[in-house]
Amino acid sequence: MIKTCLLIKILIPSIILLFAEPVYCEEDDVNSSGEISYKVYLTKRGDTLNEIAKKIDIYGDELKWPFIYILNKSEPGLKKEKDIPVENKILPAGVNLAILLTRETKKYALYDSLCKKFNWVINVSSDVKKDEISRLALNLMDSNYFVYLTEFDHENIKYTRLRVGFYPSREDADSDAGILKDKLNLPGIWVVRAGPEEVYEFVGFYGLLSQQGRAVYSKN
Repeated sequence: MIKTCLLIKILIPSIILLFAEPVYCEEDDVNSSGEISYKVYLTKRGDTLNEIAKKIDIYGDELKWPFIYILNKSEPGLKKEKDIPVENKILPAGVNLAILLTRETKKYALYDSLCKKFNWVINVSSDVKKDEISRLALNLMDSNYFVYLTEFDHENIKYTRLRVGFYPSREDADSDAGILKDKLNLPGIWVVRAGPEEVYEFVGFYGLLSQQGRAVYSKN
C-alpha cells in the first residue's frame, strides 16, 4: 500500500505536466547581442518559395514563405510575374537564399519581453483562395508592412488568414487598419489581440525583418 501511494505521488505531477497547456512568452528577458544568424540555402532544380519553406530543416511550414521573400526579394528569380504567384514560381537553380533561423526568431520574441508588449495585429483577410491572399501579402510587403499567414478550419473548409503586425496597442493597430481599409478597399479588416502562441511564433520575425521591428531594438 505504501509503495502504491508513493508511485501515485510520483506519477501525478508527471501526468499534469504531460497534459498542461504550453506556456509562451513567460521566460525571463533575453538580452540581444545585436548579431543575427542566417542559414544559406542553395536552390535546387524545381524549388519554389513555399516548397523551401515547407522543408523540415527550414520552417516546416509552407505558409512561412513571405519571410524568405522579404530577405531575398532583390534576387532576379523572385521578380513578380502577372499570372504566377511568387511563392509558386520555379526558382533558378544555384541561387543562394538567406534564411532566418527559427532559434533567432524565438530568442528575439523574448528580447525585452517583445512578445508581451507587441501583440495587437490587423486581420486583413481570410480566404479559401491562396492566390488572392498571396497577392495581398505581396502588395503589403512591398509597402513595408510586416505580414504573416496562418491557416484555420471553419465548417470543414480550410482558410488562409493574412495578418499585419505587430502593434503595442489597439490604438496603433486601429490607426493602420484605417489606412489599409482605404488602401486595399477591404471594409472587412479588423483588429484583434493575437494569442500568446501566435505572437511567440511570429513576433520574432517581425522584430528581425521589419523596419518598425528593428526600430524597437535600436532603442534598447
